[in-house]
Amino acid sequence: MLRGLGVFAAASVALGASAGGVPSWGTPVQAGTLPAEASAATEVLTVDLNGDGLRDAVVAPTNLSQGDTVITVAPVFLLNRGGGKFEEATRQLFNGPAPSTDLARELLTADFNRDGRADVFIADTGHVNDADPNQVRSGGQNELILSTADGRLVDATKNLPQQMSFTHSAAVADVNGDGAPDVFVNNLGCCGSDHVQAEVLLNDGTGHFTVESDALRGFIPDVYGNDHSFACLFADVNGDGSPDLVVGGGEEKGANKSQVLLNDGRGHFTFFATLPPTIGLPDNAFVIDMKADDVNGDGKLDLVFGETLNDPWYVGTNIQVLIGDGQGHFSDETASRLQSPPTQAKSWPQRVLLDDLNDDGRPDLTIQYAPKGVVPSADPTAVYLNDNGVFRPIRAPRSGLDSDGGGIGWVNGDGPHALFSVQFKVLGQGLSHYYLTPQSVPPGVPGRIRAVRVAGGVRVTWAAVPSATRYEVRRNGTLILTTSATSTLDRKPGKHPRYTVRAVNSAGSGASSASVTP
Repeated sequence: MLRGLGVFAAASVALGASAGGVPSWGTPVQAGTLPAEASAATEVLTVDLNGDGLRDAVVAPTNLSQGDTVITVAPVFLLNRGGGKFEEATRQLFNGPAPSTDLARELLTADFNRDGRADVFIADTGHVNDADPNQVRSGGQNELILSTADGRLVDATKNLPQQMSFTHSAAVADVNGDGAPDVFVNNLGCCGSDHVQAEVLLNDGTGHFTVESDALRGFIPDVYGNDHSFACLFADVNGDGSPDLVVGGGEEKGANKSQVLLNDGRGHFTFFATLPPTIGLPDNAFVIDMKADDVNGDGKLDLVFGETLNDPWYVGTNIQVLIGDGQGHFSDETASRLQSPPTQAKSWPQRVLLDDLNDDGRPDLTIQYAPKGVVPSADPTAVYLNDNGVFRPIRAPRSGLDSDGGGIGWVNGDGPHALFSVQFKVLGQGLSHYYLTPQSVPPGVPGRIRAVRVAGGVRVTWAAVPSATRYEVRRNGTLILTTSATSTLDRKPGKHPRYTVRAVNSAGSGASSASVTP
């Protein structure tokens, strides 16, 4: 579980072998192809769906390129089989059809029905045609997918309030302390045929949700009286054990400031403070995604915002780092916490991810840029390593994405932090392939090492180590040989030789073997 919020840690993966170093990755390998109707893929959720310890991938297409034509499509469920292999298993997993979405803007996971297995909530804005300023944004029905007693999945959208809302983002946590994860739906009240404002959906513990009418107190609306925010999260910002609500500033006047609402422990959120303004000119940027974690290692939650511009609209990326004081207040320390900010990017930051990619206990930063559309090509994925509270850029893994862009997520099974990537292709203009970029991991420890005196010296042998490209043999602590073989003859062993062997590959050296004597 993630920070006691009642959600599955969808993006964190198992510990690796090179704690604290700079991670490296291999060459992306095509792992499969999405169904033709799902080619416009941008949203990726990585989570263990079947309890085998491997992070699977849920991919949601967003058919934005079809003008006023509404084309619904179901998310695609890909089971991770390890070794870079994924199996398209949507029909296999579902009892009945998977729910179809209009425009899946965000995928969230938690154990909503408390059966110990991962479920999925889909924030659905409904169809959007940004090329037509006169288009009526009628909104969409959010979707819910629950696990069943036989280990499969079922469309449980009927368990949600039936509303045509414009849910641009959502957040999950147990807000009232009853042990069941609830949902905040960050609706834009201006849009959707039902004009539903932002609201909290309380879970009865079985995955059935109702609106809590008195949940939000003092939420700052825009000048038209509508709730207007594109990004949100739950985080215990004041350390009282209850998840508080953070919402990002929107692009509409009056709602430009990001805000913190504190939880009274019973699921009622009251306005507490506004956050520092976005980067750049006043009121010319809005927050499009956000994550919370302890960036500087002081035990208090901090915030990382992904922002883009109003003018030019949805062009460019700013990353903002806000450091928390543990009481709900935050200061903008971007200048000292983010080295080489991505100001050259033309795309907007569809997702910011915080994952510990080198297993040193600190969250590292990944930026997924939006696919082509507003700009003619997508910027490549960027990765920043957390160096004692400062994000420093490193060489990002190559993905399978081309200039059209697509979605990404971190998985395991081919190294502890392998990159899953899925291409975005305009519907009808090519198929979307998905790829796995393996993480290069130092090899394990050589086993079955033996040293035997023979004519001419001492014969040292050991078992081959998977992924090793060479071995270093030491006598009494001194390197005597580097070889790609699994045996060697030491012709000058001396009287009391003691041998160790260490495996090496492009990611570094593994631990030394146990020492042996002849």
